[in-house]
Amino acid sequence: MNIQNTRLREALIRLREQTALEKIDTTKQLREAEKDATKGRDLSEKVNKLQEQKSSLEEQVTDLKEMVEQGSAFEAMIEDLSDRVLELEDVNVTLQATVRELEDGQDLAAELEEVQADELKALMRDVEGRDSVIRNLEEAIKMQRRREEDFQRTVAQYRNSVETLQQEKTELMTLQQGGEGEKNDLLVTSQKALARAAQLVADAASARKRAAQTAFIEVEAQVLRHLVTRLESVMPTSAVAAESAAIKGEMLLCEIVSKASKTLHGVGEIFTKTVRGATSELLQVKEVSPPGTEPFAIPDASAQAVETMLHQSRFAQSTVDASSKLIRILAFGQWPDVVQPGKSAEIGSVLVHSLGSLNATTTLTLKLLKEEGVLSPHQSNLGAFQQSLSSVLGEVEGALSLDGTPLVDTQWQPPGWNLLRSASSAKYYCLGASAAVSSVVAQTDVTQASSGSEQVTKEVLAAFKLPIGKFDQIVAQVLNVSSRLGLLDTTDDRLMKNLELLVTDWNTQSSNLFSKVEELFESKTKCSASIIEQCCAQADATQRSIGAVASALRAADAKVSQEAHGGHPLSAEVADPWKAISALSQRVRSVDGDVDDVNFVQRAHIVEARLSEAIDNEPKLVSATMKIGSLEKHLSSRSKEIAMQNARLSELERVLAKNNTQVSLRPKTVDVSSAEEVNSLKQEIRVLTEAMEVLQSQTDEYEAEIRMLKDPKSPMGRKSGTPRKGGSVFDYTATQRGRKEDPFGGASLSSIAALEAALFRPALEHTRANASRWKAQSMAKAMADLPPLNIVGFGSDESKVGDPDDASNPVPELATATKQLWMARTNISVINLSDTSKPAREQLHQSLLPPLA
Repeated sequence: MNIQNTRLREALIRLREQTALEKIDTTKQLREAEKDATKGRDLSEKVNKLQEQKSSLEEQVTDLKEMVEQGSAFEAMIEDLSDRVLELEDVNVTLQATVRELEDGQDLAAELEEVQADELKALMRDVEGRDSVIRNLEEAIKMQRRREEDFQRTVAQYRNSVETLQQEKTELMTLQQGGEGEKNDLLVTSQKALARAAQLVADAASARKRAAQTAFIEVEAQVLRHLVTRLESVMPTSAVAAESAAIKGEMLLCEIVSKASKTLHGVGEIFTKTVRGATSELLQVKEVSPPGTEPFAIPDASAQAVETMLHQSRFAQSTVDASSKLIRILAFGQWPDVVQPGKSAEIGSVLVHSLGSLNATTTLTLKLLKEEGVLSPHQSNLGAFQQSLSSVLGEVEGALSLDGTPLVDTQWQPPGWNLLRSASSAKYYCLGASAAVSSVVAQTDVTQASSGSEQVTKEVLAAFKLPIGKFDQIVAQVLNVSSRLGLLDTTDDRLMKNLELLVTDWNTQSSNLFSKVEELFESKTKCSASIIEQCCAQADATQRSIGAVASALRAADAKVSQEAHGGHPLSAEVADPWKAISALSQRVRSVDGDVDDVNFVQRAHIVEARLSEAIDNEPKLVSATMKIGSLEKHLSSRSKEIAMQNARLSELERVLAKNNTQVSLRPKTVDVSSAEEVNSLKQEIRVLTEAMEVLQSQTDEYEAEIRMLKDPKSPMGRKSGTPRKGGSVFDYTATQRGRKEDPFGGASLSSIAALEAALFRPALEHTRANASRWKAQSMAKAMADLPPLNIVGFGSDESKVGDPDDASNPVPELATATKQLWMARTNISVINLSDTSKPAREQLHQSLLPPLA
């Protein structure tokens, strides 16, 4: 235990000694750490101060750069303003000359207005005289029309009386002769011969009347043709070429529609005459046996007549379709608020080159109808006609599309156009079917039936008597409805919707009726009684549809009138399409605007305005031609002066090039490595600045003198021959070279001064640019010569902190840098442009006079 205690005591002693040593080391380390912490705080404070100084110095450098840039901007602004003042003075002189010319033109216009007022009064008197003549002629025309209507009414009454007397005579002759068949036949034959002779005499008389009317029409057409040709030759091509082409296209379209209308009227007359002829022949037959149920044959002549009527009906349907499409194109070009006048003229111009073949086709069809009296299947090819219509209409649609955009909107339809198109189609379906059925009886000789063909004739009469009676009523109703549709007001939307449904049903029933008639005569030699009954049933349905349309028209107060003979303006049967469409468009326009605010009137006004403007500008053109001649002479003289001035300019440019080369080489040979060289450069900059000021003052004098010379009211402008006291650069150069003559060939003093300013300003700008560049280079060199700032690192040696001679101490370097920076700042001058007490140039000059430190 003692040994263990001894060992423990020794261990405790050693542990106490070791603890004391460790405590001494720890105390020493603590003192050193305290010393290091004190040094760190001092160094961090110094670093913060140096960073603040660095940031302030950077801000000062940025301010200096901005001041330099602002000064350069002010100089550029002053130069731009001086150039702008010179340009405005030139513009002012030009405007004064223009004002004088306009005053002269105003005087001339006043004289022309007086002359035009006198001419206008004379024209108005002439127009008043012509208007009185026109009114007298219109009254005479109205009286003549009333006489013609009375005459036609008298003739119609006479014809009705003749027909009544003939029927009574026939009945009396039949009663008187009794059963004398042969004698009766001879009397009937003689009566027919006499009737035919009377008809031939009447036809000859009407032919002579038509020949007389045709002669007058040919004379009028010849005179109008020559009048149009002469007027077209008088008009200037540049002013009326486009409008002339548009008018020709529109008139060509109207010509085609008029020919199609005449063709439809001719075919309609044939149909009506055939139905009435069959009805009159059936009236002569008193006793007819009831129809049979077996199929029966019809004569070959009747079969050919039926085929001809069906062929003409198909021809009429194709004509109605093509004419309606052309009417829509014509109405689109003239309808108010649909297309602009320029686009309307384009449509007319396109139609000139697209409708030639269609015009030839319609001309051939109308000629054949008028010469032959009928469109037979052997002489007129329906397939070729339909193919021609389809190709031409497709070509028209393609021509009316420019760059994929159609000139005519394919979706647009004038109000009532579709209704009238369906009505015309239904009309010729009904007339064609009626004429086809009636031609069987009209071509059958009921009075001269032989013993072999008498039974056939009786069968035909018995089978077709009831259908012909129904078809006769249909024709009468169709003609009545067509006459009422000619005066239809298409602006009533409610009436149009109701009528369109009824007319569509009428067209459907008429098409079905025509199909039944085609089915009836499909075999061409045999007719079925069952199909005839179906035709009668379909005729009753068609008659009911026509009656519904007639009732709607009567409810709308659409009366039958002779004025509707020409057809509705939007119908395919319109006689004068241009007159009807133009009148309709003006009537639509008059509802909410001016009557003359339609396309064809506006186009005429545009051409009239062009011609009037050309006539009014004729005196101005003469004066302008005279001015052009004088300007050409002045230009030739000025070109000679410019040639001489160009020669002088080339010499001056060579001199300036040599001077610029010498000046541009100076900065390359300068070495600003030392402070003395920097001071010499600053001194040179100051000298150049003073020289620039002198040059600027001389430039101001030149500009003031130029303004005085340009002002005609100034005394120097009037004394252009008096030489200046101060010699110009050109005078000095000419004197030095020994040139006594005028270097510009007698040019005016104002032109010489303007030329001096134009040559002197680029040299001055070049000098200013060199001065600015040298100033910037000197500042850059001064800033580059500044030594870098050394930042002291953290260390543990206390002796390095307090040594002022150590190179790591930043305080002397910082003071030196600050001093050199303020020396460089003395090169920057700020001018207060808002100070009006002293001019800006004087302030700049005073700021540059003190020597640079």
